[in-house]
Amino acid sequence: MTSPISTDRLLRNTFSAITDTAELANRVVADTNTPNPTRTESTTDTNNTPRPTVRSARYGRDRVANDPRVAQLRARVEDDLDGNSDTKLTKAQFLERFGDKSIRADTRLPGAAYLDRADLNDDGVISGRAEWAEAFKEVDLYDKNGDADSVDASNEKVAASLSSLDAATDGAKGRAFYGARQRTVMSSQLEAGEPHANSASSYDGKRTDYLGRQLSDRVHTVTLGSGSSGDVDLVYDSKKNRFYKSQNGGPLIALTRSELADVKKNLANHYPSDGTDTPINWHYNIIYAGLFPDQADKLHPEFDF
Repeated sequence: MTSPISTDRLLRNTFSAITDTAELANRVVADTNTPNPTRTESTTDTNNTPRPTVRSARYGRDRVANDPRVAQLRARVEDDLDGNSDTKLTKAQFLERFGDKSIRADTRLPGAAYLDRADLNDDGVISGRAEWAEAFKEVDLYDKNGDADSVDASNEKVAASLSSLDAATDGAKGRAFYGARQRTVMSSQLEAGEPHANSASSYDGKRTDYLGRQLSDRVHTVTLGSGSSGDVDLVYDSKKNRFYKSQNGGPLIALTRSELADVKKNLANHYPSDGTDTPINWHYNIIYAGLFPDQADKLHPEFDF
């Protein structure tokens, strides 16, 4: 197996090969003894009368294409490409590697990232291929190869993420923080519930999420629904830029990627102020800013945060 090489080395070698090919092409053109690759030579016909022979630009290109040195350059680049493929980890390979593992959803990835957004059934563990497929997306956030179905394992943060997942203790057991019906209701309210006026609140930095992690002192909540017991609290820790859901004061569960997308779609037109320019509340203004950071013009000017 060809040993892995870095992307920088691959680019350097490819650029070098291109440069060498260009220099070779210049030599071929020079061989024709004319600035233009079209060359006129003198030949004779059957009557020994001198007759000009014209060689087109294709003559130079053919010489380059057939030159054995070009084949060597091409082989050098292909060898580098083959070596670089050893650092590529596909989504299928990732699932084969981790798909049978069950680990805690608070397993840390590089920086401040956690796997809890991949916890599709809210039980506090990552297990099963569906959740590991979501976990792959979290690892792919660090990757810059432009392919959503693979990561470059030579990337420093990708490699660190894979090491964290390898080191995580297998066999974690999940627990039901909410019943199936509660989870269904919360999902529907995230998709379509309207924000209640004056329903928001903040905490003093002492509240924890469902995995026991402490939130910051900048937590903002707005209730989505119709004002009944089936409503859901949308909670935003603006200091850590993380969103949670909760019902009836229950545990704070991190929103999955799809739930966050549902919330954004739902609240896109529920601006922080109504038609009379009266704010729903200060906390919802901050929540809206967290959901739509590029829509500052929709925020109520009264609030400075």
